Amino acid sequence: MSTPDRPKGLQHTLNNPLAALLAELQLLEMEALEPTHREGVERCIDLCRRLIRIVREQVPPDQV
Repeated sequence: MSTPDRPKGLQHTLNNPLAALLAELQLLEMEALEPTHREGVERCIDLCRRLIRIVREQVPPDQV
């Protein structure tokens, strides 16, 4: 899909739930977790951060 065809607000629409998910994962990371669970949470945090970076780099900000 070319840039003009992308719906306005797509970056915002994707970023908001990703930021909320990252915040929840960071709260979970502060809990006492089994080592394997901690590794899973840390992996999810890394993946979430990667998705946020991709959205910010690849999806242009809203054009007013």
